[in-house]
Amino acid sequence: MSRSPVSSTSEANVVRGARPVVAVLLLAALVANDVGAVHAQDQSQVHGEYEEVLAEEARARNDYEAAVLRQFALAEQVRALDADIASMQSGLQTAQEALAAAEVRALQTRARLEDTERRLAEEKRRFQAQAVAAYIDGGSAPYASLSAALRSEEGLDALAKSQVYASAVVIDRKQLVERFTSLREEVDRLSDEAEQRRLEAKAARDDVADRVAQLERQRQERVHAQAQAEAAAAEAQRLSGELELKRRMYELRYAELATQSDSIRDVLARRQQDQIPALSTYGIFLNPVKGGRVVSGYGMRTHPVLGVERMHAGLDIDGGQGEPIRASADGVVLLAEERGGYGLTVVIDHGNQLATLYGHMSALGVKAGDAVARGDVIGAVGSTGLSTGPHCHWEVRVLGVPVDGTPYLSRSPD
Repeated sequence: MSRSPVSSTSEANVVRGARPVVAVLLLAALVANDVGAVHAQDQSQVHGEYEEVLAEEARARNDYEAAVLRQFALAEQVRALDADIASMQSGLQTAQEALAAAEVRALQTRARLEDTERRLAEEKRRFQAQAVAAYIDGGSAPYASLSAALRSEEGLDALAKSQVYASAVVIDRKQLVERFTSLREEVDRLSDEAEQRRLEAKAARDDVADRVAQLERQRQERVHAQAQAEAAAAEAQRLSGELELKRRMYELRYAELATQSDSIRDVLARRQQDQIPALSTYGIFLNPVKGGRVVSGYGMRTHPVLGVERMHAGLDIDGGQGEPIRASADGVVLLAEERGGYGLTVVIDHGNQLATLYGHMSALGVKAGDAVARGDVIGAVGSTGLSTGPHCHWEVRVLGVPVDGTPYLSRSPD
């Protein structure tokens, strides 16, 4: 087993801090109880699931906003249609009144026509009566024996009277026909005009009625669409609420990461309070991934999963899935287990108030209480916990508090 570059004082502290295995296991169990680690869930899927929740929540929120806007737009359309319908109803009433007036005029004209026909019938009867009277009074003699009538004075007188009467009858009949023809033509004209006006009024009324019916149909369609928009908004709001709760669950799990970090800090602080600080720390720790590059440093950053500003308490060192992770220095394994957002995690106490943490492992190679040497394989690179891909999350802690590990990391080739 190789020796750590930490000072000889550090080695003495490690030996002094290496209590019996039973005590170390008991301490690890207490840490687990204090933190309340998450169990029975594949932490490696958290980042993908969280991204899906964020996308679904955004879609639900957009759907809700679109449904509300559509609901407002449809309500405005319904109000506009109500105004149009009210206006058209007034026009329909006017058209209905015009049609009623036209129908009254048509009835009046038909009544005049019937009166004219009745008068014509009376004139016919009068004319027929005159013709019968003329026949009875004049007999057939004047026409039967014209030569006899011409030979007597009485015959001449009777013949003259018959001719005068016949002439009067012809004139009277002619005047009657002219009056009837004039009346009939006038009544027909008025009847045609009245019927035309009635038809026009009916067409106008029907047109307005059709427009009112069309507006009513449009209003019903808008009301139905408005109800659908209200239902869609309610459903989108419900779904958004559910997704918000789900998102908060994931965020609580991220908050649990901070809680667990604090718990580890407290345990290390209690464990290391009597240790003596190292005299020199620059470049003392081996890179946990052979040839690994630091791809994300210590400090505030936008979290790659949650998309919010968070403190990144360590260094992310790249590595392929399953690639070995090595102990950065000699020490004792404080814990080796699943730790929520850290995923599968190993924490090593190196003495001299120093510790290192290795997160997101795909597999653990040690257990709590194990003594390890610098370069020993303690696990494998993975993406468990809140991670966006395979890498080793590596932290340096002083009395349990995370510090920037960059100065502690060796620059020497592995």
